[in-house]
Amino acid sequence: MLIKALELDTFIRITGIRDRELAKKLLDNEWKAVKYLIENADKMFIGIGIPYNEALISLDEVYQIGERIAGWSPDVQVCAIDYRPAFRRMEIRKPNYDDMQRVKRVLADSCLRCVICQTEFGIIGP
Repeated sequence: MLIKALELDTFIRITGIRDRELAKKLLDNEWKAVKYLIENADKMFIGIGIPYNEALISLDEVYQIGERIAGWSPDVQVCAIDYRPAFRRMEIRKPNYDDMQRVKRVLADSCLRCVICQTEFGIIGP
């Protein structure tokens, strides 16, 4: 499961969806799906991805996402994904290893216990 944002404007920036009403529905559905999966975690493995690129989402919002997820289940596996330049986003800078270490610390500070970060050199494990 991928959570792209907490805030609607961030979701729009990441997805490129310009219809605010549609974007709001999709963002709300992402969060409802994550909550449902966490509530039924005894029946399946859950991993939640959070894309990160400083051009698209702030560390503060990443923290708030982590805090919300940790409020439901601090032990769920979360993987921060280094969102790289591709397709319509060729102008953004690829997050480096230090950026992703900061993301890992922010998510750990939000009370998540199982955080993995994807980097250009492999993963930073829990």
